[in-house]
Amino acid sequence: SGVDTSPEATADRIVSFATNFYGRYKEMNPGESEEDTLNNFMEAITGGIEKGFNDAKNILTGLQAYEGEVESGVDKTYDLVMKGLDSFREKMLELAAESEESENSAED
Repeated sequence: SGVDTSPEATADRIVSFATNFYGRYKEMNPGESEEDTLNNFMEAITGGIEKGFNDAKNILTGLQAYEGEVESGVDKTYDLVMKGLDSFREKMLELAAESEESENSAED
């Protein structure tokens, strides 16, 4: 099918899909600090992602396919997704801090 199913590519797709909703989430939750908004968003998407991985593991286990390369691939993908989410969170906090510094500089 031409789709890269490596753990790295799969993790990138999951992180990209989930984090693309942050702008809309932020619009729907005005008045919170950037950190609070981001923490709430991350909690929501992380819970969904963890549920998805657990459901997939249960299905694969039921099919007796969760072993060997499949198991290590799923585990590696999960680890990469969690690292990707951490990187996204750090980047958003850095951007918020830079934006705040710019606003404070403009006020001086």
